[in-house]
Amino acid sequence: MEHRLVTVQEAWEIVARSVPDWGVQPVALRRAASRILAQDILADRDCPGFDRVCMDGIAVTALPVPGQEFGSLGVQAAGEAAMELSGTESCCEVMTGGVLPSGSLCVIPYEDLERTADGFRFVPRKAGPLRLYANVSRRGEDCAAGDLLLRCGSRLGAAEVGILASVGAVRPSVRRRPRVAVVSTGSELVSPREVPGPASLRRSNDMAVTTLLRQWGVTVGGLHHLRDDPDETREVLARLLGRNDVLVTTGGVSMGRYDHVHAVLPRLGVERLFHGVAQKPGKPFWFGSTGRKLVFALPGNPVSALFSARRFVVPALSALDCAAREVRLDFHLKPDPLTRFLPLRRGEEGWVPAASNGSGDFMALAGTEGFVEWAPGADPDRLPFHRWAPGG
Repeated sequence: MEHRLVTVQEAWEIVARSVPDWGVQPVALRRAASRILAQDILADRDCPGFDRVCMDGIAVTALPVPGQEFGSLGVQAAGEAAMELSGTESCCEVMTGGVLPSGSLCVIPYEDLERTADGFRFVPRKAGPLRLYANVSRRGEDCAAGDLLLRCGSRLGAAEVGILASVGAVRPSVRRRPRVAVVSTGSELVSPREVPGPASLRRSNDMAVTTLLRQWGVTVGGLHHLRDDPDETREVLARLLGRNDVLVTTGGVSMGRYDHVHAVLPRLGVERLFHGVAQKPGKPFWFGSTGRKLVFALPGNPVSALFSARRFVVPALSALDCAAREVRLDFHLKPDPLTRFLPLRRGEEGWVPAASNGSGDFMALAGTEGFVEWAPGADPDRLPFHRWAPGG
C-alpha cells in the first residue's frame, strides 16, 4: 500500500514533536561529560572565597617605588592561613592560589624583584607603577554566593564540569539518555566474522549506524539481527520494545514480499506517523511512536540508512549540537522533485561530490565529511550540510 510522501522538513517536524521527556537522573561528575543539565547551578559561596594571590612573588603593605627594599618575614604557601603584615618595609613570599596576607595591598611578582641579603629589591621590568591589589583576585570577583552559574538545559563540557566541581555539585541532575537498540534485518546477512556464501552479505548497517550514534553521544545498548520471518520479527521487536526507549531498525520497510517490519510494528502498538519521505536516497523510511517509545525504521540500503540516521535520528537523540551549517556548492546539480542528499569531501578548490554507484555503495562514503541537503527550489549558495561527526 502506497502512502503519501512527506517532505524532509515535514518528517523532521513530526520526529521533533514526538520525542518524549525521558526524565532525569543523578550522575557522577566523572561521567557527566556531554550530558544535559536538568537543574540550575548556583554558587555555594563567593568565588574566590578570599583575596587570592594570582602570581608567585611577595605581598607588601604599600605600593612600591623602584629600588625599594623589603625585609622578608617568611613564606606563606597556598593553603596556609594568612600571615599578618605591618609596616612598609616588610614583605611575605606568597604563592599563586594562596590567601593574600592580612594588611597587604598588592603582590610584586618574582620577575620584578632582585634578592638581597635580607629580602628583596623592587626592580620593575615594565613601565608604570603597580596598581592597588595588583596580581590579586579579590573575594567574590568571579561570582558571589547565590549567583546563577549554569542554567538548566546546558550541555556539560570541560568548563561546565569544572564549574560543577568548584561548587561541590558532585552528582548533578541530568536528563536521562534513552535506551537505544539497533536492529538490522535480512536473511541474506551474516556476521562480519563469517565468510559470505554466494548469495550472502556481511552485516554492516548496524555497525555503521551504531558508530554514527555513539559519535554524537547516543548510548546504544545492543545490536540485533532479524531474518525475514514475520514471527521472528514480531517476537524480537516486541521484546526489544519492552526493554528500550528507542528502536532503530534497517530494512524491512519497502513494498517487498519479505518486508515485515512496517507491517509488524502497528500490531505491537506503534502508531505509524509517516511512511515514505520525499528524499533521495532513503525514500522508504518509516517512523512511529507509542507515546513513550520511538521507532525509526530506516531503509535497508546502507547509504540510505546512514543518511536517514544522521538527518533524523541523531538530532532527535543527541545531546550535542548537530545543527546543519550552510555551504555553497561550486558545481551544478540537475533539478529533482525529491530532496537530494549528496555526500561531499574536500578538494583543493572546495567541496567535491563523492562518485557513487547508488544507495548500496557504502564504499563511496569513505573520506567524506558529511552530506549536503538539496531541497527542490533551494538556494544552491545556502544549502544545509550535515557533518558525520562532531567538530567536522
